[in-house]
Amino acid sequence: MGSPKVYAHETMSYIEDNIALGGELFKVNLGVHFSSFHVQKENYFSVQPRAGMRVMLAENFSAKAGYAYMNQYIHLLSNSSVSLPTDLWVPVTKKIKPMSSHQYSAGLFYTVPHVADFSVEVLQNHGQPVGVQRWSVVHGSIVQLGRQGQYGAWCGLRRGVPGAAVVRKYFGMVGLHVVESRSYF
Repeated sequence: MGSPKVYAHETMSYIEDNIALGGELFKVNLGVHFSSFHVQKENYFSVQPRAGMRVMLAENFSAKAGYAYMNQYIHLLSNSSVSLPTDLWVPVTKKIKPMSSHQYSAGLFYTVPHVADFSVEVLQNHGQPVGVQRWSVVHGSIVQLGRQGQYGAWCGLRRGVPGAAVVRKYFGMVGLHVVESRSYF
């Protein structure tokens, strides 16, 4: 009873390099993520480039930007805008291909020495296909594919978060993240 099990195997590797030009003035991080996904006698391969850069505008003030292309081999099928126990995570199949997305981000970062770090960032993410599960009395479960996009902004304050260069007696992070997400079917 129920759906048959679907077995899948994923392999991946990642290489990256940090490049500094002009000392600490300009830094670039370049990387490539390679992945393969095997399911139902079908193989999906992906080369996913990543790039990030930082420019020091002043001693404690920098601008950063990034780009990432990503593939996802597991889809969340939902028939609601809220998370419910009826939501399903399913692997790609011969009929439903991997989801891919392009993500862009940029931000300004300011450090008050021995006090805190402030940041303001924006992001944009475009992806396809997106799976949504729709229910039909006649057909049972129907999967519709579409595309999605997210636009967002973040502003935050961080003080000595563990893992940072200096851990202070009082540490933490507070921020506001506003995102608009759209799906088109």
